[in-house]
Amino acid sequence: MERNEVTRLAKANTFVARLLCKFLFSGSVKAYGVILTTFLDDFKTTHFILGCSFALQMSSCNMASPLVKFLRRFAEYKTLYMFGGMLAAAGYFCRAIFPMNGIWELFIYSAITGIGFGLCNISSVVYMERAFRDSFPTAYSISLFAAYFGIAILPLLSEYLFKSFGIRVDMTVFGALCFMLVPVGLILPSKELKSSDKAQQRRSEEHLPLTAEEMTRRNPNNNTASSSIMDQNRELSGYDRQRETVSTKLESTENLLEEKRLNHPLFSGHPDFLLVWAIATMYGLTLSSWAIFLIPFGESAGLDSSTAVLMSFCGGIGGVLGDLYCICIFYKGLGNILSGLALPSFLVFLSFIVTLISSEFPALALYSFISGFGIAVQGIVSTSFTPSTLCDDHFEVAIVLSCFTEGIAAQLGSGLTGALIDITGSFSLAFGLLSVLNLFLSVVSLIWWIVRKNSTNSFSS
Repeated sequence: MERNEVTRLAKANTFVARLLCKFLFSGSVKAYGVILTTFLDDFKTTHFILGCSFALQMSSCNMASPLVKFLRRFAEYKTLYMFGGMLAAAGYFCRAIFPMNGIWELFIYSAITGIGFGLCNISSVVYMERAFRDSFPTAYSISLFAAYFGIAILPLLSEYLFKSFGIRVDMTVFGALCFMLVPVGLILPSKELKSSDKAQQRRSEEHLPLTAEEMTRRNPNNNTASSSIMDQNRELSGYDRQRETVSTKLESTENLLEEKRLNHPLFSGHPDFLLVWAIATMYGLTLSSWAIFLIPFGESAGLDSSTAVLMSFCGGIGGVLGDLYCICIFYKGLGNILSGLALPSFLVFLSFIVTLISSEFPALALYSFISGFGIAVQGIVSTSFTPSTLCDDHFEVAIVLSCFTEGIAAQLGSGLTGALIDITGSFSLAFGLLSVLNLFLSVVSLIWWIVRKNSTNSFSS
């Protein structure tokens, strides 16, 4: 009973840490749209430069995943999560304390905050996967509620702070919010969430008695018990042969599994992961542009700044409903390539068509809502499907790779969008290109589903 209670507590603590990380990270990136126009005038720069600088928080968060893998050799995920919270807060505090004399300083501070969030992000994902196991897709989907509440709430908070008190107070408050990650990291399990003694677990499964060595390890002061067991084992030669046979079989099975793992590389051994990886990359490409330039998009259409911020709120509500959608399809066992990958990508494309019909606030709000729904599903499914497309040995490598390429895509997406805006002067053209890319990925996913639906190795159902 005590073990179950500890397990439930570990799950709860891991879940809370994940909620706070996603709330702050997603909401803070979206809040950059509030101050983008002001920075554009203050630094006399371009949409391309600002898009790259603001997106650096998102891209460095994901591209820091190999760093997490390296640091994991020296510290456990709990320590990395807390250190990440310090870095995330430091980036905001530096912007508040030190005057920025050039745009290069914004790049540095955004990268510091992003790397901090990257440490928290990978750590919390690994903790969740190990804590929830088979229910990971559902638990991960629920945790993403925090991200879209952040998208809906933090831009409104940033607008109020910025207009009422100025940029320094705005950055100070966001730094204080990020620093909350540090005490929350303290509640994470001190030990890694994994099975304890494999030999003991195998012996329990085979219903075999403990050996003298195991009894000595469990009761080091009980020499009498150890001697008794050793005497009994010497007499039971038949049991010795049985035990040796079982041990040989277990060792042979382990060798076969290890050989099979080495002969099945990440991509050729797990073809479905290729599609999930592509969706994760497209998610990074779309989200960075959508998060940073959505509010300026509304302002370019003639909306005042306060009304344009409401577009972000509508997008956050769409993300919440997208999260609910994912919870439903995973809970009901309906999550597959068609419902989880092809449909959301098509909705992102379809939402843009609305803006071609009308540029009034209701149309732009509907665009934000539908695209927020589709982008949310892309982000949730690309991570939630990953464990089901891989063996356990490749999970951490796959998460690191997905996050790294997602970060590169985020940087490229915001830079490309900003450059198109500078060259053409049209937000619609830039967002239209992203919608066409999503349409292409939707078609690829549909074809993949048709080809793989009858395969027993496919994760579609």
